Amino acid sequence: MDSEKKGMLSILESLSSEPLPKKHQVKSSAVDSNWKKNPFYKAPNSASESYIAIDCEMVSTEQDKNSLARVSIINMDCEVLLDMFVKPEGKVVNYRTFVTGIRHRHLKFAKSFAEVRKKVKEIIRGKILVGHAVHHDLQALKLEIPKERIRDTQGLYSETTGTASISLQKLCFQALGRVIQTGHHSSVEDAIATMEIFKTMFLARKVKPAVKVDKRKRAKLNEEEKKEGE
Repeated sequence: MDSEKKGMLSILESLSSEPLPKKHQVKSSAVDSNWKKNPFYKAPNSASESYIAIDCEMVSTEQDKNSLARVSIINMDCEVLLDMFVKPEGKVVNYRTFVTGIRHRHLKFAKSFAEVRKKVKEIIRGKILVGHAVHHDLQALKLEIPKERIRDTQGLYSETTGTASISLQKLCFQALGRVIQTGHHSSVEDAIATMEIFKTMFLARKVKPAVKVDKRKRAKLNEEEKKEGE
């Protein structure tokens, strides 16, 4: 285990609900309440372009070990646009409560997968999607969007540093000086952390798709979204 990880874990062990010690706090103008004053901020190319962050929690069912159970979406000001529990498609065999915080009572009256997926599609239509290892979230939602509309903080960090993948918890500590996921995960907390990391580290960076974009496939996806919005 590297020294940075050991240092973070030692702080995690010493914290309960106490705030992060001052010597570990990181001040960043990029996470100011008025993020447009951030000197690294660049206005979107068009009014239709805006960034939203997403995070999901998954449980295991008889049919799918990563079945969507909660989805949260926030905007650039870290305001919650959507936070919904989802009734899994199948019998739950493991709620993973120690990680997800989800119990049977949370899903008893949850909305159906189809209903939540529809709402998610409405919110993300035409937007740039920010996430951490966001392909897992999209798989759980059974969604596919063009690569150029994705900003994955895990992938961006790897590209920038030339290192292997990094957990959201460790990246948040490194970039923001903030400790998250001290107990079970919260998809709202994780989405906010992801957006703040993106604004702090990557917003000013001109991002190119990690893989070559299939123009025909991209056009088809964009056309499908356009028809759904009509």
